[in-house]
Amino acid sequence: MPASPAESPPKTASNAAPTVEVPPLAAPLCYVADEDASIRQFLSLILHGSGIDTVKLADGGGLRQAADKRIPDLIFHNIALDSADVIESLGVLGKRGFGSAVQLTSSRGAAVLEHVKGIGVEHKLHMLPVLKKPYETEAVVKIIQDLKLGLAAATAKIDIEQALANNWIEF
Repeated sequence: MPASPAESPPKTASNAAPTVEVPPLAAPLCYVADEDASIRQFLSLILHGSGIDTVKLADGGGLRQAADKRIPDLIFHNIALDSADVIESLGVLGKRGFGSAVQLTSSRGAAVLEHVKGIGVEHKLHMLPVLKKPYETEAVVKIIQDLKLGLAAATAKIDIEQALANNWIEF
């Protein structure tokens, strides 16, 4: 099955540099970089449900390419068995002065997770607490709410007098 326009296929010998399509600026944007397509899809569904566009990426190379086109509001980046890819991504983001949040995810041990997170901190990135796999939908929604992104940021209170004065509601 071919990858969706917002998903980069894994690298192969004949597909060394996939093209990453980034949606136009309309909603907050999150890059989801994970080698597991089902995790990318799971996170994207939660984020879409919260009013956030996503670009699904199979690795850090795709993330770095996408960041050349548009800076996202949030990055979910998995720490795979070889942590060199995510470390390279953190270095590139740090050199570019990336100011949005970075959410690392992984099923790796605490020492590796804290080491990689520390590299992000050294690069002056806004590193969120590492999200250990497996995680629940509620954990992702809480991150979005804490960052005030998507629908969580769009909620506003309307004064009843203002609503009546503008005929937004009838009494």
